[in-house]
Amino acid sequence: MTHSLAAGKWFVECLPADGGRISRLTYAGVELLTAPPTGAAAVAPPGSGAFEHRPVYGYDDCFPTVDACAFPPDRRALPDHGELVYLPWDVDVATGRMTCRVASRLLPARFTRELAFDGPRLTWRFAIANDGPADLPCLHVMHGLMPLHDVTALVFPAFREAVDENTDRPIGAGTPGELARHLLDAPVGYAKTLVLRGLASGETTVTFRGRVAVRMTQPIDVMPNAAIWWNKSAWPGRRGEGRSECAFEPLSGPCSSLSRSHASGRTMLVPGLGRMAWEVVWEALDV
Repeated sequence: MTHSLAAGKWFVECLPADGGRISRLTYAGVELLTAPPTGAAAVAPPGSGAFEHRPVYGYDDCFPTVDACAFPPDRRALPDHGELVYLPWDVDVATGRMTCRVASRLLPARFTRELAFDGPRLTWRFAIANDGPADLPCLHVMHGLMPLHDVTALVFPAFREAVDENTDRPIGAGTPGELARHLLDAPVGYAKTLVLRGLASGETTVTFRGRVAVRMTQPIDVMPNAAIWWNKSAWPGRRGEGRSECAFEPLSGPCSSLSRSHASGRTMLVPGLGRMAWEVVWEALDV
């Protein structure tokens, strides 16, 4: 079953049985998320994680990790891109609002994602309820894949460092402008996850087709870092045959692995029998 909502110039579509995936999100007719891949781009490569063995497109919530790893308190295995993408969700739609809920089967946790539309503004409200007595370490990532070939401009906040997540080495772009040029000028075949650490503010702006810009504001007290996935027709196919996608992901820890973030002492911690909530705002801007 598909749930959809039209609110002013916004349109959103959600697939509860498919991990609560947001399959479409548009503003003024401009597609802000990728469509299902076809051909070589849809084929999972050997050795890829479980996440690649379902169609990769649109928006997912990654919790309690992004990279497959061991849960810090007891070393149980956590799956690739977290657990929630493999579970059925409950979805309620009301005027200007879509609320999506799911309960973890691995952890004593309940996750809520709410989309609230108000004119050009979309407020994403997230909440984690910890039903266990012990503090719960976790990561959350907004895994919203955007059509890279439609992105015409980028504006980033200042940051302390920008590193290639695979090597943890600086990428040679030390300013927001240098980072935007690094990505927009990347050749076909470029596919990297970058991490921006120590954000000075939470605002990143992405322009689509020169028609609509979306300013995304994250709370840097909760999410002081950001991950960027930039895949220019590379992964998972051969050069020029992969998906064209990018993602801008608020990140609480220094990397996409819960176990490594926890070891560094920098990750989300939901108190026992407590709750944690935060908001991310997307605002559509005229170009």
